[in-house]
Amino acid sequence: MKDTSEGIVQLEGVWFSYGRRWVIQDVTFSAGAGEVTAIVGPNGAGKSTLLKIVSGFLRPGKGSSRVLGRDVAAMSPRERGKLLTYMGAELEPVFGFTVEETVLLGRFPHTGALRKEGPDDVAAARRAMNLLHLDDLAQRPITDLSSGERQRVYLARALCQETSILLIDEPTAHLDMAYEMWVMEVLARRARDQNAAVVVILHDLNLAARFASVLYFVRDGRVHKSGSPGETVTAETIREVYGAECYVFPHPEGGWPQVVPLRPA
Repeated sequence: MKDTSEGIVQLEGVWFSYGRRWVIQDVTFSAGAGEVTAIVGPNGAGKSTLLKIVSGFLRPGKGSSRVLGRDVAAMSPRERGKLLTYMGAELEPVFGFTVEETVLLGRFPHTGALRKEGPDDVAAARRAMNLLHLDDLAQRPITDLSSGERQRVYLARALCQETSILLIDEPTAHLDMAYEMWVMEVLARRARDQNAAVVVILHDLNLAARFASVLYFVRDGRVHKSGSPGETVTAETIREVYGAECYVFPHPEGGWPQVVPLRPA
């Protein structure tokens, strides 16, 4: 089990319910600076709800959610926006906005509603678009793009916010194989080079094992297991959490666990 005594993102004994049903139960969680932390688990396990609690969009019924030692749910939206970036899994395109205008929305916590973006804001947007290979699409309406292209635009908007904490639900959704790896490399580099805490929800265990320093396996609203990829990505854990039989072996290039699904357990 991962030691959660340190981390710039911390949940302690968190419970959360929709109505009378507890969907998060006694979860303790920590994400440190300079590393990618992955939340993995089956559909309906509570992963997205957990990330919304970390982001402050949901307040726990019991327990505490803190960022840099502060109660994140008590912050104003603009305060949160300067400290952390949250990107949900289901995003709708902003009608009529170009790619560049959409990415520039990431600067809102810094500019506010009344101030026009300055040169620094435009430069941040262009850096983010360049990282996600969007330069040629800058003036295209976002509504004209494919789902994969829009996903890269939303990720660029998240990077443009330039916070030290990134919380992203399914960053590789709708992306092809090459962009899945590229996006995870961009996020890992942001964590490493800028000492950021990056927390992602992933369905691909191979991507999680390759790019994350720490994994949290979530099942039925609880943390089933947490730790390094080598400690957590095992055939036994996958059977217990997903109800699937898998073959797990060290990757021949990097040694991280590689998962080959076999059959439902």
